[in-house]
Amino acid sequence: MLRIIALLAFALIPVLALAQPMPPPPSAEERGLDLLRLEGMESYAAWRERFGWRDLRPFSDSRARFQVLDGVLRLESRGESFLIGGDLPPRLRKSIAEYPYLRFTVRIGAVPRGARLAGEEADDAAFRIYAVFGLQPWQALAYVWSWSLPVGEWSARGRSVWGDFRRVRRKAFGKGEPFSELWLTVEVDLRRDFRAQFPRQALPVLRGLALKSDSNDTAGQRSLAWLRGVSLHRTSLAEAGYENWYPYRGGTLWFR
Repeated sequence: MLRIIALLAFALIPVLALAQPMPPPPSAEERGLDLLRLEGMESYAAWRERFGWRDLRPFSDSRARFQVLDGVLRLESRGESFLIGGDLPPRLRKSIAEYPYLRFTVRIGAVPRGARLAGEEADDAAFRIYAVFGLQPWQALAYVWSWSLPVGEWSARGRSVWGDFRRVRRKAFGKGEPFSELWLTVEVDLRRDFRAQFPRQALPVLRGLALKSDSNDTAGQRSLAWLRGVSLHRTSLAEAGYENWYPYRGGTLWFR
């Protein structure tokens, strides 16, 4: 019964947002820099080769699970772990002091039950997007849909057999069971979050993106998500009059 009540309350929020006066459509400036090109691609393998994305986790081949179809990237794992990354071309490498707002449009289908995202223990999630600032060692802010990490909370990684990841910080933008029919445009403030996690370091340049789908640390589980856009912006949609739960480009807007 509580689950049904929660679902009804969740469904009502976008309806109530529709009753609010809507701000004007985003300007060209607000549309920002397109960091993920998916339109017109016939296959995941062709997309990966064309835009220089590669598997970053040894001994895993994302072509076994990932697909591109109709401008959407489908990311799935079934007791596996896939991590892909791509360097941004020079024209898109911007300081997060100047371009602080990262937006991504995602739909969550399956979350590995029991994943904790606490250090290296039960280190699974339905979806992760990494804003990458360095690779030797890795430095990144990752935004995840978790099973148990509360929304807005951070977890840090450590060293492992795969390398030194102590400068990778993960923040939950969603938690628990997904609402699988809901497309979310999530806006995060890289400048604010970087300062919170690395207060003694100057604001860096965003150099690349990475995407992860994994369920290898929670027995018998799977992860599933769809991604249809990633962009970088000078200004927040909040400055244009948008609020949490406003309808936005065929989905719902979240500020995280």
